[in-house]
Amino acid sequence: MEPNNRRRGSKTVLPDRHENASSHREIANPHGEFAVRKIALVQLARFGDLVQTSPLIQNLKKTSDVNNSVTLVVDKRSADVAKILSGVDDVLEVDLERAAEIVAAHGTVSYRELVEWLDTWRPREPFDQLILLNQGDLPSAIASLIPARQRSGPFSGTPLPRPHSYLNIAVAHREFNRLHLCEVWAAYGPMIFPLPEPLISAPLNGTGFAKLNNSYKSNAGNI
Repeated sequence: MEPNNRRRGSKTVLPDRHENASSHREIANPHGEFAVRKIALVQLARFGDLVQTSPLIQNLKKTSDVNNSVTLVVDKRSADVAKILSGVDDVLEVDLERAAEIVAAHGTVSYRELVEWLDTWRPREPFDQLILLNQGDLPSAIASLIPARQRSGPFSGTPLPRPHSYLNIAVAHREFNRLHLCEVWAAYGPMIFPLPEPLISAPLNGTGFAKLNNSYKSNAGNI
């Protein structure tokens, strides 16, 4: 019987422990070398949730046999933060405010504007894997518009994956559960412990996040 832990060379690769996971799938090119595995992380929440995606990104970059390329799909207003998270190779900026306006419109004008909106951010080449981290019909619809060979996450109309099932239970009874979103997001990647701290690869000066942080500090000083 083959052991649960598969050995490759001198390293042991732990099996994935969540549904629809395939972070360790090997993709070989015709020359027998491992190709880049393109992964899209759809994280359309605000700054705090985005920063807490960092441990998942770092663990995805630590896989031993596949060179993972990580693209973050974010709200346009959070793009400054996404671009300085360590391990991020590319950022897709989605204008969620514009999406809400289009949804509120009607008829052929709405369809034309939808096509134009998609052309501003939707990639044409499919990702090898897409991981949706946000619940709700709008994040699910946006993630479904991105071409991908494999998908995981809380898509509307599908069974809720275990990480988000736990999240919902923990939020409902938060006085009894110590919850850290880093752990929920990281459950969609390779299980590498201990989880790393969120890691920033560039100074915050000049970014939208720095302006927000400075504004918070100023307001806090006036309380």
